[in-house]
Amino acid sequence: MKATRALVTGGAGFVGRRLVDALVLRGWQVWVVDDFSAGRRDDLAAIADGTAGHVVEADVATAPSVASAVAAARPSVVFHLAAVHFIPQCERDPLRTLQTNVIGTQAVVNAVQAQPGCRMVFASTGDVYAPSLEPHHERSALGPPSLYGLSKATGERLVERAGDQGVDYRIARLFNIFGPGDRVAHVLPDIVNRLSRSRILELGRLDAVRDYVYVDDVVEALVALSDHDGPDRVFNIGTGEGRSVRDLVASVEAACGFPVAVRADPSRVRAVERPVLVSDPGLARTALGWVPRTAFEDGIARVVAAARVDGTP
Repeated sequence: MKATRALVTGGAGFVGRRLVDALVLRGWQVWVVDDFSAGRRDDLAAIADGTAGHVVEADVATAPSVASAVAAARPSVVFHLAAVHFIPQCERDPLRTLQTNVIGTQAVVNAVQAQPGCRMVFASTGDVYAPSLEPHHERSALGPPSLYGLSKATGERLVERAGDQGVDYRIARLFNIFGPGDRVAHVLPDIVNRLSRSRILELGRLDAVRDYVYVDDVVEALVALSDHDGPDRVFNIGTGEGRSVRDLVASVEAACGFPVAVRADPSRVRAVERPVLVSDPGLARTALGWVPRTAFEDGIARVVAAARVDGTP
């Protein structure tokens, strides 16, 4: 399918604002639904004047607001990105997490069902999989250990249920996204931000392995999903390469050009922390023609450069 009108929930977020920019560059009309609890209005400059799109300030869990926005936008595709996704925050506030990630997803599903011919692209997570030391493929067992993963697995089921009722959908299981401008205290932005104040990093688990995929590559995958007409519905979006926190620090150190000391801090170890989470992205490569184009070291260099970390603590 060739879409020209889109609605992006969470469009002012880390991934969302880049997706909005990418769609506008392609000539799409783009509507954004965001409550600005994390994103900022000034991140939506591409549609600020109303010529390339519109902004609706609303909580995605408020069904009437979502329904009216979708009805007004008349989109060919809805990208549902809005979520509470920082795992410590999810554990601290489970009620809000479920309201946004589950009730909000159902609100979007309902709105899409009322819009004939509209596709839904749902941003899920690799955290839906059961813990394993092996790379996960799309048929791997589900069994999320975190509330975040559970909320997204539930969201997937709601979307699939709508699919059984005729909704056209695609699900992107996103692995660990990184890039400049991430304002959430994930491990990489936390490391880079703290290096502006100290050359000593106190971190939790140093051996936790994750699959880091650059944000612009994720945007390309989401756009590809909006145009995919094959039979597959669920796709891993990752690199297939696992890196530990220790590896992450070494790459940041190389990009900064000065030595970094690391100390283990048990208080920073998460109560819910799987040892390994890596994708098998083979299906995205063969069915979508998508492969991540940004080398990990290049992405790290861009993060460090954007944060303006220099050799002076």
